[in-house]
Amino acid sequence: MWKLWTSYLMAGTICWLGTASTSQADQPVSHPLSVAAEKLSRLPQQIAAASLDGTSWQLLHWRVGGVSISPLPKTSITANFAAGRVSGSGGCNSYNASVTTSSNSLTIGPAASTRKACPTPIMRQEARYFEALAGAKSYGINPQGQLEITYQIDRRTGVLVFQSTGTAAVGLWLDQSQPTNWNKPGMSLPKAPKSDNLAADFSRCRDQIRPSTTAQDRAVTSAGWKLYGPFQQFGSVALVNGFSAVDGMCRPMGYQNFVFVNGRFAGTLSPQPMDSRTNGASNRIYLFRESELTAEFSRYKDSDALCCPSASSSVTYQIQQQGGLPVVVPVSVSTSPTN
Repeated sequence: MWKLWTSYLMAGTICWLGTASTSQADQPVSHPLSVAAEKLSRLPQQIAAASLDGTSWQLLHWRVGGVSISPLPKTSITANFAAGRVSGSGGCNSYNASVTTSSNSLTIGPAASTRKACPTPIMRQEARYFEALAGAKSYGINPQGQLEITYQIDRRTGVLVFQSTGTAAVGLWLDQSQPTNWNKPGMSLPKAPKSDNLAADFSRCRDQIRPSTTAQDRAVTSAGWKLYGPFQQFGSVALVNGFSAVDGMCRPMGYQNFVFVNGRFAGTLSPQPMDSRTNGASNRIYLFRESELTAEFSRYKDSDALCCPSASSSVTYQIQQQGGLPVVVPVSVSTSPTN
């Protein structure tokens, strides 16, 4: 049976180690961008830039007038970035366009698309999407690991929000030298994500589940998580690891690392749950002192074998007091090749 964890004590430091397919018709043409954009009143939160090359995304929603508008049912709008271009599906037709980035600024050239005909509402949605791409001004990765593209059309501003569909994009927050913090003072401990029946079948992996023995453990299990690895503590700081599913070898899936200070939840070490042997998965955590800890994360490219991530990111966190409440703050990230 595979084991995720190993722990040791050394010099006062505790360590434990859908994209929609579209048929192409005729030849690509420059798509006319003529649909007027809706008026928007809410701008995106401050987010940090990261490299888009080699990443794949699916549109979640437009932010319009302070509300979110999702794509039409049974349509999938995608964006795949590679070698200075973006391509994908506009919900009906395939498209591609040139891309230029500098810091967090983003310029997308006129989209060329196929000429497939779809129902009128889908064609209108696609035209609106192409128009938004052509008006792109900036981009960034928000604390939830989502891509946000801000665009302007006739002095009106909007936001396209995408979720990742490729392994390279999941850990993009690690490409930020100083990540935007997703933890907030007094925040609630996040609930475990729901998993399918097979992944949530822990009967064959019972010896991987640690019994709950502390108040911090009980806070994690009350949110639906299973415990794994040792309970770790350095002074007032405690670390608890929870997972929501397992793979065929009982490796944790949908897992998270929770930090407590004096028994109060202070934050997580990743903006979203992680899967073993995927990009952005934590693997070693060092509790150096009550005010600081460091975690290492596997960095995979799509071409990497599952056994062997090509790089590793080390994140330093501070335990700060904000408004009289403890909060975990990521302050720096450094990434280096594994060999």
